[in-house]
Amino acid sequence: MLARIHRVFAPMTQLAHAQDLERVEAPSAEEFQREFVEKNRPVVITGVANTWPAFERWTPQYLRDTAGDSPVTVHYEESGNFQRWYTPEGRDDRTLPLREFLDILESDEHRRYYMSEHDLSLISKKLCADTGTSRYTDGEPKMFLGRDTCMPLHYHATTEAILCQIEGSKEILLYSPEQFPLLYAHPWRSPAWMFSRVDGRLQVKSFTRDIEHLRLDAPTNGDDFPKFKKAKPTVVKLEAGEILFIPVHWWHLTTCPGFQVNVSAFWKSVRRRYTFPQPGFQVLAHEWYFKLRRKLRGKPAAAAAMS
Repeated sequence: MLARIHRVFAPMTQLAHAQDLERVEAPSAEEFQREFVEKNRPVVITGVANTWPAFERWTPQYLRDTAGDSPVTVHYEESGNFQRWYTPEGRDDRTLPLREFLDILESDEHRRYYMSEHDLSLISKKLCADTGTSRYTDGEPKMFLGRDTCMPLHYHATTEAILCQIEGSKEILLYSPEQFPLLYAHPWRSPAWMFSRVDGRLQVKSFTRDIEHLRLDAPTNGDDFPKFKKAKPTVVKLEAGEILFIPVHWWHLTTCPGFQVNVSAFWKSVRRRYTFPQPGFQVLAHEWYFKLRRKLRGKPAAAAAMS
């Protein structure tokens, strides 16, 4: 029998107030695949990650003691606004020992640094053994580590994902793929093609607490993105020990109040779960465009010029 599903919805108004996400306790791998992955339904899973050794062990000191000398690649942004990550200006990646990065996160410099999608196996095999992402996927576990950060609004073009919160909490705004026309994605040939042009930090500031729910009460980025005001987010407050499933093409913006550690795993989706016409056609166009570019680069110069 499918695990019991709890649904709590926040009141909706003409201002497109947010709604909460359903939560399911410890579904089996088969239930997870059938009821959520196959149906492109995001969900919060409880009763799983809080049983992993990582949930009890992964304090900053434990990470120092276990893998403090391991080199890690972290992202640096002077302003603390990672909205510019995949713009033509590029980004500043720095490599340093994990213990040094943890020291930075405890200093006044913490907002300028963030580590995302770092292969956990390259940091420590012991840390890998502390997790249990294989319950739902064989994707390589990747560590995210930071403090007081806000990550840009984006979607995953070809992959499904589980986000497993180990330490601290995240506040996440999810937008369904059908809202693509309201979210102002960069052009499909842009380096930032999976990201929104709406500044995520301003987006978060436009939300206010209404008892237990976040509510959209103010315009974002002035009049630059008027359609965005019509978008309806799903709000997720992900606590330590909980897992969020993010289906392919679901947009998400994450904010991290305080110190947080999570492990995510990604796996290839299938095209029948893509959302058409958008962003499915953009994803296919991007794939075909870069396949053609790679093919042309492999030709002799004269042949490429004639093709």
